[in-house]
Amino acid sequence: MKAMESKAMKWILSITLVLSLMLGQLPGDPTASAAVTKNVYSFGKGEFGRLGQGDSANRLAPAAISELSGLNIKAVSAGAEHTLVLTADGDVYSFGNGAFGRLGHGDESDKTVPTLIPLFHNNIVATAVAAGTSHSLVLSAGGDVYAFGAGGTGRLGTGTSTNVLAPVKIGGDLTGKQAIAISAGDAHSLVLTNDGSVYSFGAGNSGRLGHNDMANQLMPKQIDALPAVSAISAGIYHSLAVSVTGSVYAFGHGALNRLGLNSTSNVLFPTPIPGLASEHVTAVSAGNSHSLALTANGDVYSFGNEFVGQLGHGTNDEQPVPKKIDALAAFDIVAISTGTSHSVVLTDEGDVYAFGAGAEGQLGRGSAITGTNLPLGIVWTAKGSLIDAGGYHTIVAGGEDDGFTYSVAASVDEIEFYHRNVGYSAFAATTVTVTNNGTGPITGLVPTLSSPDFEIAASPGVALNAPGNSTTLSVRPVAGLAPGIHTGTLTLSADRGVTETIDLSFEVTATPTFSFELTPPGDVTFPTSGLGYISDHTTAVPKNLIRTGTGDIHVQSIELLGGSASAFYVGTLHATDPTILSDSAMAINFPVRQKEHLPVGTYSDTVRITTDHGNLEFDLFFEVQGAPVIGTHPEDATVYAGEDATFSVSATGTGLSYQWQVDDGSGFANIPSGTSATLTLDDVTPAMSGNQYRVVVNGTIAPPATSNAATLQVRPGAPTNVAATAGDGRVRLTWGPVPGATGYNVYRSTTVGSEGSLIASVTGSEYAYDAIGLTNGTTYYFVVKATNADGEGRASIQASAQPSRSGGGSSGSSSSSSSTGSDKPDLSAVVWVNGVPQSIGTIESTRQGDRTIATVRIDEAALEAKLATEGRGAIVLIYSNVEADSFVAELNGRMLGMLAERGAILEIRTDSATYAIPADLIDWSAIAGSFETGALPENVKLLISVSKPSAQMIKLADDAAKKGLFEIVVPAIEFNVAASFDGKTYPIDRFADYVERRIVVPAGAAPSRIATGVVIEPDGSVRHVPTKIVQIDGRSYASVFSLTNSVYALVANEVSFADVENHWSKDEVNEMGSRLILTGTDSDTFAPNAYVTRAQFASIVARALGLKPDVSKQAAFQDVAPTNAHYGDIQAAVSYGLITGGGTFHPGERITREQMMVIVAKAMKLVGASSGAAADKSLERFEDADQVSDLARESIADVVSAGISQGRSTTKLAPKGLLTRAEAAAIIERLLRRANRI
Repeated sequence: MKAMESKAMKWILSITLVLSLMLGQLPGDPTASAAVTKNVYSFGKGEFGRLGQGDSANRLAPAAISELSGLNIKAVSAGAEHTLVLTADGDVYSFGNGAFGRLGHGDESDKTVPTLIPLFHNNIVATAVAAGTSHSLVLSAGGDVYAFGAGGTGRLGTGTSTNVLAPVKIGGDLTGKQAIAISAGDAHSLVLTNDGSVYSFGAGNSGRLGHNDMANQLMPKQIDALPAVSAISAGIYHSLAVSVTGSVYAFGHGALNRLGLNSTSNVLFPTPIPGLASEHVTAVSAGNSHSLALTANGDVYSFGNEFVGQLGHGTNDEQPVPKKIDALAAFDIVAISTGTSHSVVLTDEGDVYAFGAGAEGQLGRGSAITGTNLPLGIVWTAKGSLIDAGGYHTIVAGGEDDGFTYSVAASVDEIEFYHRNVGYSAFAATTVTVTNNGTGPITGLVPTLSSPDFEIAASPGVALNAPGNSTTLSVRPVAGLAPGIHTGTLTLSADRGVTETIDLSFEVTATPTFSFELTPPGDVTFPTSGLGYISDHTTAVPKNLIRTGTGDIHVQSIELLGGSASAFYVGTLHATDPTILSDSAMAINFPVRQKEHLPVGTYSDTVRITTDHGNLEFDLFFEVQGAPVIGTHPEDATVYAGEDATFSVSATGTGLSYQWQVDDGSGFANIPSGTSATLTLDDVTPAMSGNQYRVVVNGTIAPPATSNAATLQVRPGAPTNVAATAGDGRVRLTWGPVPGATGYNVYRSTTVGSEGSLIASVTGSEYAYDAIGLTNGTTYYFVVKATNADGEGRASIQASAQPSRSGGGSSGSSSSSSSTGSDKPDLSAVVWVNGVPQSIGTIESTRQGDRTIATVRIDEAALEAKLATEGRGAIVLIYSNVEADSFVAELNGRMLGMLAERGAILEIRTDSATYAIPADLIDWSAIAGSFETGALPENVKLLISVSKPSAQMIKLADDAAKKGLFEIVVPAIEFNVAASFDGKTYPIDRFADYVERRIVVPAGAAPSRIATGVVIEPDGSVRHVPTKIVQIDGRSYASVFSLTNSVYALVANEVSFADVENHWSKDEVNEMGSRLILTGTDSDTFAPNAYVTRAQFASIVARALGLKPDVSKQAAFQDVAPTNAHYGDIQAAVSYGLITGGGTFHPGERITREQMMVIVAKAMKLVGASSGAAADKSLERFEDADQVSDLARESIADVVSAGISQGRSTTKLAPKGLLTRAEAAAIIERLLRRANRI
């Protein structure tokens, strides 16, 4: 503490100042009066290494500069971004920003540790140093001044503005002068000589050089307006000088009142500061926008800008005139220094106080504070002797700390980071706890890394003020390192040489490959077993999922896709199992086995292993074998001669084979061709009547099962060559003999198409009958039926005759008459309505090129009158017995309307085919919309035709047969409906419901060889249409059901897949293959146990129903592109409402049984297959019915009750199970059979 000052003391001080000037030794001059010190401490902003700590990190509390420890320090100077230190031996050390050469080492490199300037170590002894913003000054023992750094505006005094990288001596007016003090500002410099003169040079703007102008000076120039001076200070934009009498002169930039003259105007020449005139100032310090002055009795005055508290008055207000800092009044201050925005003072007891801005740590408080407007002591335990404030850092020189121990301990001594694959992103950092395990406070704690491969994610606190205090930091590798092992060290450094090192390592693997495999590989087929098989852990098959690539595989689940209805067990992931395969050859082990006590049957399921890098699936197969058991026995059959007879059996068991036998009175004998579940006898004869048929069913498991015997009864065929010859009141009827007939029945009617009533029976040896008592002029229609012990046979074709009195009446036969070839109307053309002939039509034959066209036109008024007398559902038959290439029925739109209103059926019949169309299936609105306005119904022609295809289409059909490896059994026939108006034709090629076409199977073509009917498109493509062989009046027909018009042919296509020979689905698979609905994986293989995808099943259903592929470009689903092989079939299924469009379809996913049955239920409605009577209760027998989705329940009930789909067993429906190809074949076969379409 200082004592009260007296006037005598002030007088003594003044005398001392004069004597000091004479001796060249100035009070307050740190270069002359500083005590020897052993340590230099730095704190604040560390950028460019200005703190000399070996790095660029900030220090929030004083940190000893280890390279300067133990040296006798004479002076320190902190510039804007660099620092100078002078030793008692005259050596000069520099560190920090090396730009412009300000460090004096001949280059512009930065120095993070103190480095000797060679000139002042080897040749010149330095006695003072001054660091400016970007240049430096050094005073030699000989009184010379050396300059280096930025030379702009002449601040180096060398006569140029050139930068200087190494110290050069300043000449000019200083030549021969003895300099005793130096000061470096922002862009100007001041030099004090031993005679009290001051020289300035550099930037002159704002008047900072004191020459009463603002001109730059490239060489030193004496300031004439100053008296003898004892102290100088060059600020950023202004200058201060202290006279030997203690007065202070200010000049330069006056903004913010930094000159203390109560004015913000610039001052061009030295002007005394009135407020300090009587205070006997010994030292001054000019900062950026504020100034300090130190008096002889240790008081400190401040003035200028106090925006961040740098004036120390407890406010942030400007101070226009010098004001004593009251907070320092109790101390005897011996040194002062101003930085850019903070201030530092030193007491006579070695304590250091700082105030102003502190965000960079320049106040030495141990933490980054915004600032303080009152002086606060720095955090340390040493005593200072030298101070200097730089731009944002502070340098203090002093003694050593007290006897505290200073050390820290880290929570780890090494960190091995979890390895990552190349291309990884930044991940969570590892936290390290740092604890003060010494006895003294830790300040300036800074983490540094030896390698750029690592980064500090969260920095620690910089101070641990008490023993046991701790802080944390976190460290991690930087993102995106190259493959290899990366190492480094994390060093924790603190003030007073405290260090702690942590080793770091991190491995980056090369571009990862994400692959895995199953061992043993492939599907699992369990040994075929009988009913008494054993299944437990001893019979389980081990499976292992092994990582084969370099990337981690995260296993998410192992599951059976069949759900709880599955017949298998699979090991699942447990808490002890690894879910991440992180090392090569690391594996997950899981067993698979079949469930116990399964009934006879074939079982399959799929195991799916789901990972974050794809899925792996394998199939399970198991067969429980049992001896054959016959469920349904063959039934007696009664057929007509010339037709086919069929016997069938259903059986369960394993590896079934069939052998049919016949007993013709000589005992049962094998039938070589009877080796399937169904026996078909082609073209039976009366001689076969009474034969008995049975089947022996063999299996893998003995014994075989033998069915009951069924008896075949064969009734006679239809008589042929029936002829009727008319006489007077009589008709003579004759016919050919029928093999096996024991008699003949004769029927008579007066209505065409009507069998009439029995009028006579004759013996089997009579082939004529005379019908008498007939009315002349009436047409009579006769049929003849042969009889035998098994009953009455088929009816003959109708023969007619009209008796007349002359005996020359018309006679008829069952044969067709030929066309007259006339091109004029034949007014005798007849149209039948409900079986009664009507004279309401005409027929005309015309030629178009080499083709003959027979056209029947119906009289509109006559048709309307006739329909008025009939009920709903009338059948209008238009028959042609005229030879023609094309037979056309012509109506108009009004006729179509009246037919549709009455629910009538329009039937076109030729000798080769019958085309029956419900009138309401022809959409008049679509027809009218296709023509321009004015197309009135009565003006639009409706043309319905049955034709021989063109030669081009016949060739297309033949080519298609060769390509498809099938045989055309019945030549192609073309069916068409079209509307015509004003020379334009609108084809009607699609119906809302199935339309039947009945094609005659000609003599010589075996009906049993016909596999199906097909449509042959104009592009040569072929598609199946539902087809059924029927017998009508002793003749065979193929009923073809289709939703479109086109060219139709009947084909033979025998298919037999080798891999279903002993499979339960053999018959269904081969039949669906023969009908061109299903194809094999190759010509001989079907893969019955393989699963079906959603796209495949949609395609199967579309082909089974005969839907025409829709190749329109407007895709119904986002994930089904036109390039998809099933695109056209899926589009057609959407068009007919079998599946719902919009969004996504997931075509590649395997379809579940539930999803399958929902589609089939919709197909049932389209194709006309009814559900069972008890559909609402059809699911009660299944234990897993609760697994059926609510939205699917009704559909599944309909399908199950109709017998189309069955459970996987008698008690298991398995709705979530996957559909196999064999099941798909069986379901489609049952669907078509239920609809009576095959």
